[in-house]
Amino acid sequence: MGNFIFYKLEYAEFVSVKDLKLNFSEHCHSNSFVVSVVTDGSARLKRDFAEYEIARSEDFIIEPYKNHSLTSDSKASMITMCIDKNLLYSFDEAILGKWVAHDFIERKSDFKENPNHTVFEPYFKAVEFLHDGECISIYGNEIIGGEMQCWTKGYILRKFNHNACAYEVRRVNGRDYLIIEWKSGDYRRGGFDTDYYVFVRG
Repeated sequence: MGNFIFYKLEYAEFVSVKDLKLNFSEHCHSNSFVVSVVTDGSARLKRDFAEYEIARSEDFIIEPYKNHSLTSDSKASMITMCIDKNLLYSFDEAILGKWVAHDFIERKSDFKENPNHTVFEPYFKAVEFLHDGECISIYGNEIIGGEMQCWTKGYILRKFNHNACAYEVRRVNGRDYLIIEWKSGDYRRGGFDTDYYVFVRG
């Protein structure tokens, strides 16, 4: 007979699944990094519109706000650890401060120091990175911050639409550029690739 065991420590939760047919429908973990190991059988992981077969003794990691599902065709066993994201916050001095939109591109390879557009009216207008993971963005006429999003080194964690958007700071000819993934509805629901916003310091 299968069993499901759950126990919690101060900064982490542990789940042990033994001899159960897995059927975890699409969901996300808003406050945790998830690290799992399949200890017996196999599992099928769906994440970012891609599907992966996880064999016995293989592990996988799910970032906060990353939609995913986990199923199996037969009984499987696994151990999962959910680690509080606040424990794993990583500081990045290079990102601190205000940034304003400079360009919108389909691929990173499309990056240009001086875009050719004569009129640029971005939806994602500006973003400010503060200490301790605070992050404030301007989308259209709306200002979003506080409990709705935060950041850690390498990612903006957008709680309001359950996405982790990777960023890169690129220095070109003495000027800093910030490139952020733009995971629009086409990405989240349509299976399209992410676009990118490019920012400069404001």
